[in-house]
Amino acid sequence: MSRPASRAASRPPSRPGSRAGSRAGSRSGSSRASVAVPGPSLSQELQVNLKDCENLIRHRIVGLPGGFTKSGHPLIMFPNNYRFNEVLESDLHLLLKYYVSVIPKNEQGPGFAIVIDRSTESWQDIQAVFSKIISVFPATIKEVFLMYRYPPSGPMLGQLADDYLLDFDIFHVSHVTELLHYIDAKYLSNELGGSSPTDVDTWLNVQQHVDYFTTSATKIARRLATFVKALNKEDLKQHNNNEIIQEVAQKNRSCYRQLRTELEDLTGQGVFMLAKFEEEGANMMQRLAVQMLCYQLDSTWQYFTTTFKIQDQMYVQHVELNTFQTEFRELSHKFSENEKIIQKLSVSGSNLYEVNKQLDKFDNVIEAFAMDVQKANKLSKVGSDLILEHEFARDSLEPKCTELRIMCKRQEILFLERRQTLLKFLDLFEELDKLSKWCTTATQHMNMDQDMDRDQDILSQIRQIDYLISKAKEMKIKSRIGFEEDFDDIKHLIAAKTLFSVGDKVKQFEEVKKEVTARRASLRQKAAKDPNIPLSCDSSNDLSVRHDKVLEELLSTEERYVQDLHAVLIGYRDRLESASNFGFKTEDMFGNMEEIFEFHSQYLLPELGRCGENSRMIAKTFLEYTDDMKRIYCSYCQNMETARSAVASVGEDSPIMQTCQRDLGHQLPLSSYLLKPVQRLTKYQLLIKDLADCSLSISGSKVDLEECLESMLNVIKAVNDSLQIPNLKGLPESIQPLGSLVCQETFSVVSENKSQSQILFRNSKQHRHLLLYENNLIFSKEVTEKGGSSYQFKFSMPVGSMGMSSIIKGEEKKMEVWIIGQPDAFTLEAKSKKAKDDFSLELRKVIAKEKENTSNRLTRIVKTVVNNETLSATSGSECSGSRRSQFSRARSLDQEAWCNTYQSHSLGRSSSEVELLDNGNNRLPTYTILADYMALTTRELNLHNGESVHLVKKGCAGWWYVR
Repeated sequence: MSRPASRAASRPPSRPGSRAGSRAGSRSGSSRASVAVPGPSLSQELQVNLKDCENLIRHRIVGLPGGFTKSGHPLIMFPNNYRFNEVLESDLHLLLKYYVSVIPKNEQGPGFAIVIDRSTESWQDIQAVFSKIISVFPATIKEVFLMYRYPPSGPMLGQLADDYLLDFDIFHVSHVTELLHYIDAKYLSNELGGSSPTDVDTWLNVQQHVDYFTTSATKIARRLATFVKALNKEDLKQHNNNEIIQEVAQKNRSCYRQLRTELEDLTGQGVFMLAKFEEEGANMMQRLAVQMLCYQLDSTWQYFTTTFKIQDQMYVQHVELNTFQTEFRELSHKFSENEKIIQKLSVSGSNLYEVNKQLDKFDNVIEAFAMDVQKANKLSKVGSDLILEHEFARDSLEPKCTELRIMCKRQEILFLERRQTLLKFLDLFEELDKLSKWCTTATQHMNMDQDMDRDQDILSQIRQIDYLISKAKEMKIKSRIGFEEDFDDIKHLIAAKTLFSVGDKVKQFEEVKKEVTARRASLRQKAAKDPNIPLSCDSSNDLSVRHDKVLEELLSTEERYVQDLHAVLIGYRDRLESASNFGFKTEDMFGNMEEIFEFHSQYLLPELGRCGENSRMIAKTFLEYTDDMKRIYCSYCQNMETARSAVASVGEDSPIMQTCQRDLGHQLPLSSYLLKPVQRLTKYQLLIKDLADCSLSISGSKVDLEECLESMLNVIKAVNDSLQIPNLKGLPESIQPLGSLVCQETFSVVSENKSQSQILFRNSKQHRHLLLYENNLIFSKEVTEKGGSSYQFKFSMPVGSMGMSSIIKGEEKKMEVWIIGQPDAFTLEAKSKKAKDDFSLELRKVIAKEKENTSNRLTRIVKTVVNNETLSATSGSECSGSRRSQFSRARSLDQEAWCNTYQSHSLGRSSSEVELLDNGNNRLPTYTILADYMALTTRELNLHNGESVHLVKKGCAGWWYVR
């Protein structure tokens, strides 16, 4: 049984400062020089080539490196080769230096383990071999395993340790089996009791690839180090030109991409080599060397990438900051020039044409300057973003961002001040123009030859005179004193010629006004003396004054209403849309307010202005726009709850809402202005009622106004009814207004195509919640949400085009509905017979009422067309045609098309039908009625279960003509 190898015990533990340690350390020159790359370093560069040692390797003087001891030391073995003594120390040193270089440096840290096989040599030979190896070994030795036989005098290890004072452990191994206590068999050759193959050719072939890979890695590592060094030396302060900085940055990025490509390719080669090593028989040390190189390449690349990105970001920051500074200087100079241009603009004129021309010039200038304001706002936002991204630049950028905002505000204030002066001149000349027109109109009226015989003419003249006087009261310039009070701030700018013109026109106004007042007094006296006038002059005068005040209130409040809507849209909605955090809420907040504004500003207000004092035209205007008002106000009011929630989510006390309110000069918050459309709608019916009360009972305008009042009350009712709609989502705007909600019920619905006998919905029932309104039957699906139940719109059926049957034989809980002229029929199954009966009864009433209303509407349309044609033929009046807006014209066309469609389903019997009826019933097929049916119009028949009818003809769309 072999005994454990004996160990030299004549030496204390390892001493780093011992002679042997110093010698070993001085000779342990590394075979690879480390690369000066910041961060993880690669393995050393090869200083000895494989070709220099190839013959020595083939002679097997030293075993192939490829294993570790159990304690983790890399293993170098010296087999018992007779040629060892023939090898020069220089050659042995060269070979050992190469072997040490192929072992990863981080595995060399503990030191090497040396196995010397001299089992057949004498002690003197062993000492010579030992001395030769120790003297040329180029790295630290940690353990030495000596395989030899004891000399007759006993073990000599102690003497060997005393002679060399070495800083490593020496183990005596008398047999190869004892070596397995320290080294795994897979790392030992067959001669030493192991299983490691020793094919030199294979090892040399693999090692060539490893050395090439190592050399390539070293070269690219040096290039990385050089590039990083160049980046660190780059001084951006030397480059004041952005183009140069961008050129340098682009050059570095190109170099970075090239290095990245080369490194990725090299790493790929390493991975491929590791896969091939399994086939080529590479030993563990060769695989380990490639793995370590790949890992070190990856670590080096990560560090290099981080360093480059930091440097590249510095380029970007410097360019951004430099660009900001350059653009700021350019804008500062531009705003300074703009202020000089605005100061040079004239703010006066000698007539209305000159003032308007100057205003156009002002608008053109400010439009041109708007681009600079936009650039300043954009640059200010860029500066704010740079501050958030680069905190170090706050002290430099924040004052400049503030200065940009101040420049924009200063230019705006300067422009508004000078433009306001010009607007004052415009106001002056417009008032002078009004004075001239009033005097001209009044003079013409006074010079007209009036027929004073008819009672109505006198009252009409009095009213016209009162209207002239009321218009005179509205004039801003009524006297010289009034002129000086209103235009005192621009008096120093007014030319002397203009001042003389003002005096002349004021004098003319006062004279004409006296004549008008005298004419009014004369007419009142004549009316008081005439007993045929039904109303006293005073009563007529009171009604006239009241009528004028109501008209004035209608127009003035309409103008203010349009202005308020415009202010809310511009001051709140547009500013919130520009804010990234609140832009998505504006649609919920304001609904279709813009549509309301466009309707009133582009259609209703201009039409009311053209009506003047004509109450009948005012009434017809409202009647013409009734459907449009009903549609847009229903839509707006249905969004009120959503608007309140959206405003609450933003908060009326939030900074942006407070800023909007302050800039607009509003005393009340946004929520109050969102109620304006509702308040305005209810105000119309009060104003129209006052107009009707002011109108004489004998005049036609009172009848028109009463009809208009009824129409406006219907609009208000429709809006109120629309607010009672359940939480119905996806409702198309085209079917609104729906009218009042009559009833609602849940049914199981199946749709059947009568022409194809095909059941839709894949023969399955669909649960639908039906909502019956005055105008439509809505099919919806109930959806349960966290906030409660809601209904999703599916489709609708217009009540005026519906047919129904409430009795289906053998199905007491079912009823059937369909659209007249279409083959689809819907079978509705209720939860109970009572629910079905109640719903069908209400549906039948609504259908009958709608058909009656449709008939009445058709009659009115025909009468209106006839009247319009008559008026056009007799009077040639173009008023009716010219007042039609885009809204009403489109709706009229829809009504016309609908009338044609309705009439196509309501034609009388044709000649063929008459012939069939005249031929008698002998040849007509007979059918038995299976369910009761109640006629909805005079063209239909009441049918009862069990009755027999004769089929006269099958009409289009599935209708049967029977007797």
